[in-house]
Amino acid sequence: MIISSFNWLSIARARHVRPDIPTGFLTTASVDPWASLVYVKSSGHEYVLPQYPVLLEAGVGFVGAAHMDGIRVGTWTVDDPDVIGRLFAIGVDAVATNQPEVAVPVRDAFRREGSADH
Repeated sequence: MIISSFNWLSIARARHVRPDIPTGFLTTASVDPWASLVYVKSSGHEYVLPQYPVLLEAGVGFVGAAHMDGIRVGTWTVDDPDVIGRLFAIGVDAVATNQPEVAVPVRDAFRREGSADH
């Protein structure tokens, strides 16, 4: 479970009330994902959740930078299996979808490939 919101005040309050539940900051494509990463790091949230088009633009460098700081990266809402594959290829940790029957097999394939590399 994760508590996420576009409203930074809401997730700050949730973090205060239930610090045991991971929190994440959702942002639209109009928000620079790097700026949201700075906010997430400084606020102690576990997830940064940019909208997928800007996350794809930010690419593997963004995901790597977040992971180096212990921040997980997710995005929303993606139903196209090709786009889901591109997201997992750059290393995202989570993809919100309306089509779990499409997304889960793509995610699982990337997890199997990743574990085979280690």
